[in-house]
Amino acid sequence: MEEWDLLMVADEPAAFDEYDAYINEVYVMLMDHDASADEITARLIDIAVNSMGFPLSGELREASQSVAETLVTWKPGFLMH
Repeated sequence: MEEWDLLMVADEPAAFDEYDAYINEVYVMLMDHDASADEITARLIDIAVNSMGFPLSGELREASQSVAETLVTWKPGFLMH
């Protein structure tokens, strides 16, 4: 929610689980399928456009790419837990 909060609900206690369904899917892509940053980026964009109704934009692409790269960087730390 800190890195990819398209709905701007991070400060809403009632929305703490807003992205849970998407997080689980992306986590499985990363950990079980060894997805690349590009594959995760594409899925985040797909979620934003087709599930959340956001228009495709350069800003959305940049935000999704940034988060995907961060997740891939963090993957070794996930493996230790």
